[in-house]
Amino acid sequence: MRRNIKISDAIDASTEVISKRVISVQPQIEGKEEQISGGLQSELTNHLIDGIKKTLPGISLPNVSFRVESFTKSQEKQVGADLGFVIKIKKNGQEISKAFLAQAKIGKYRKLKKSYYAYNKDILIQANNMLNLTSDSFFLLYTEKGVKCFSALQIQLNNKNSINSIEIPYNSFGWLIKEFFGCFVGDNHIGGIYRDPSSLLSIVQENAKNVVEITVEIEPNDSDESIENLI
Repeated sequence: MRRNIKISDAIDASTEVISKRVISVQPQIEGKEEQISGGLQSELTNHLIDGIKKTLPGISLPNVSFRVESFTKSQEKQVGADLGFVIKIKKNGQEISKAFLAQAKIGKYRKLKKSYYAYNKDILIQANNMLNLTSDSFFLLYTEKGVKCFSALQIQLNNKNSINSIEIPYNSFGWLIKEFFGCFVGDNHIGGIYRDPSSLLSIVQENAKNVVEITVEIEPNDSDESIENLI
């Protein structure tokens, strides 16, 4: 068990293997991202999921326990996403469930402009399709400097089949998971339908190729330490 480490920092550290893999293949994919990125994106997504499954249960927080499960199907729906994240938080006899969707892309770090960039002819279509289900939709860029997240709403507003951090705000994947835990990110009415926690999971499974389900149980805690210092 690892103590005194924030969830956001631990998640970002777990994506280091993705950065190394992107660096190793950069010479082969330069200028050919669209033709050969599909299989590589799937590989990197598997690394991302494995990192979460290994990292969260290994974090020791006062009176907090984690369980992580993942589900994969052979291909995403045409209107679906690469990734769906579902979280169930149990505390003080209450339980909430919420989710977000994400598309994965291989991006590049432009050293001269100190910016992140990706292009794909389907970016706007994918953004619109996810946003038809939930405004809590994101694009994850796998880059040599880690996994960066961009809001699908911002991409829709920018109206381009590209993702450029000079034009669109971004943050780290660890930040996204932190906000997910803190209930600032996540939708409990995916597709406008909500009946119970299990139905939310099934809706996300219908619309995403890979699904990560995180269960968090929080027991009463006498510690003075703020939850903000933990996530």
